[in-house]
Amino acid sequence: MDSMKDEELKSYRIPMQVKELRYYPSYPDLYTYSLCPRCGTPLDREYIMFCNHCGQALGWDMISNAIIVIAQKPDN
Repeated sequence: MDSMKDEELKSYRIPMQVKELRYYPSYPDLYTYSLCPRCGTPLDREYIMFCNHCGQALGWDMISNAIIVIAQKPDN
């Protein structure tokens, strides 16, 4: 059981490629955030080495081919 947990923890050190961007069209300016490939949380900045939410190591080599997801406007 501990070896499985150790393997999972080690997997966070292997960079996962950032492949998805979230675009927020409801704001007056263009807001696009890169998403963590492990937890899906929008990243505070581009080209950071680790996700500030889950700690996943990030790779940026594929960012030019990223999928853009349009965020839905929240219902108020």
